[in-house]
Amino acid sequence: METSRRRKCVLSIDGGGVRGVIPATILEYLEECLQELDGPSARLADYFDTIAGASTGGIIAAMLGTPGKDNRPRFTAKEVTGFYFANAQKIFPQYFLKSAAGFFGPKYSEKPLESLLREYIGDLKMGNTLAPLVIPTFDTKLQQPVLFATSEAKTNETKNAFLRDVVRGTTAAPTYLPPKYFKMPTGQEFNLVDGGLAANNPTFIAIVQALKDSQAQDPGLVGTKLLEKFEDLLVISLGCGNQTVSYTAKEIATWGPLGWVVHQNGAPIINIFSNASSDMVDHTISSLFRLGVCEQNFLRIQTSELEGSISEVDNSSLENLKKLVTVGKGLLKQRVQMVNLETGAYEIIANRTETNQEAIKRMATWLSQNRKDKIP
Repeated sequence: METSRRRKCVLSIDGGGVRGVIPATILEYLEECLQELDGPSARLADYFDTIAGASTGGIIAAMLGTPGKDNRPRFTAKEVTGFYFANAQKIFPQYFLKSAAGFFGPKYSEKPLESLLREYIGDLKMGNTLAPLVIPTFDTKLQQPVLFATSEAKTNETKNAFLRDVVRGTTAAPTYLPPKYFKMPTGQEFNLVDGGLAANNPTFIAIVQALKDSQAQDPGLVGTKLLEKFEDLLVISLGCGNQTVSYTAKEIATWGPLGWVVHQNGAPIINIFSNASSDMVDHTISSLFRLGVCEQNFLRIQTSELEGSISEVDNSSLENLKKLVTVGKGLLKQRVQMVNLETGAYEIIANRTETNQEAIKRMATWLSQNRKDKIP
């Protein structure tokens, strides 16, 4: 990478409930690397042109982009991890009849999460975040994805919603939390559910938004000139882990409507859809960077080896959260990998010998230099 060239830097975080602890742990390490380079005041929002988050990733993105004193980021990456440890059991209380509650409505009340979002984010509007955010949701009335982007909110009052409402919408996972309804002063109504239904891996929409913002800054970037900016992207994409649970055709053949939404490992239809869409995005983007001969500009950290209770999106026990931290730290020590669509497994990339930890340190060096190039 030529550090004299200004790069568009993108951070993307998948959905996955309490498994958001995994990418949060990795982000802690990235921020530590940046602080070693640029001092203790360095924050992730200083370095990224676009931060995207779906579902629980939306919580992480919002916290990273929320201003505090002196218009500096209110939360460190470590405090983002702390959010899960302090509040996961409030959002997903582990009461005795939790599983039965899902038969008669959402498993959990939205009130604890809404109270927390108000406490942590306050009245911040989408157009006033420190770093440009992109948060996907799905509108059940319109029957289409709705993306909320900081850059769009600055010029379109209809999309300049309270960030807390957008985050509540993107985290409204079917069967777990109720949908989020709100009405804008412009009269526009939103009926939102889980952003993971639209883009559980929001990396692609983050890249598109970064390119759109580039074009807005330089209207001359059209056609091949805009596509050439692809090699100027620097992308870090973090997953929350996939379940290793599988279903045979013989087993599925006996399921009715209830079987597709009620299972000991969570709703199969949601798990299958989320895993499939995430892996397709991962494979497509990895291939694009390879074709562009700029493979090292893209880093995807994900695992498909979560088993048992650790794979549950709502297992908020302290023991489970600690296990998720261990998974995140373990991923840093692994070699850089990419999903193989033929096998569904994440495999080591033959010509890349570095670990994820080494890749993060390299990316941090690039991010640091890129920021210095940006400052007049």
